[in-house]
Amino acid sequence: MSGLHDELRPGRPRPISDERVARLVRKTLETKPKDGTHWSIRQIAEETRLSKSTVHRIWQAFGLAPHRQKHFKLSTDPFFVEKVRGFVGLYLNPPENAVVLCVDEKIQIQALERTQPMLPMGLGYVEGVTTITDATGLRRCFAALDTAKGKALTQCRPRHRHQDIWVSLEEIEKNVPETLDVHIIVDNYCDAQTTRE
Repeated sequence: MSGLHDELRPGRPRPISDERVARLVRKTLETKPKDGTHWSIRQIAEETRLSKSTVHRIWQAFGLAPHRQKHFKLSTDPFFVEKVRGFVGLYLNPPENAVVLCVDEKIQIQALERTQPMLPMGLGYVEGVTTITDATGLRRCFAALDTAKGKALTQCRPRHRHQDIWVSLEEIEKNVPETLDVHIIVDNYCDAQTTRE
């Protein structure tokens, strides 16, 4: 039976109890700092009286990353797969004598609110936020990205109406040589947001 007992190992005993580790993990997952949106290693180390390196090791061990977010959106479109194949094909194999443009409203550069509550951070996964935003009352910035050259045509509009996207499309037509066919990939510009104004 004595052979089943572990022998003493070299080095000092672990100075942090399981309870202190559990308190740190709970604090990271369930609270926010008074003057911020998420904990930094420095802030929570000071709050819990642990060293920054200890906090870093514990966060790494439990897969915690309060400073990171993962974006998600689920499509309800029954033709989603066919549409993805179509526009991915334009990116990967652009047609000859043509330009492929990706046109979208760039609301990420403005102040915005998410339309759904955030999914909280947990052990081994980061905070999740929806890609759909509420940008009511903001100026709209449209951008057309030339996927081959990496250049963009941009235009800001004061409102969010279907006429604004047409003005942007006309601007594209003026800037593309007549000898080229134009293929445009457009996100769901007319989904839920158009009813807000």
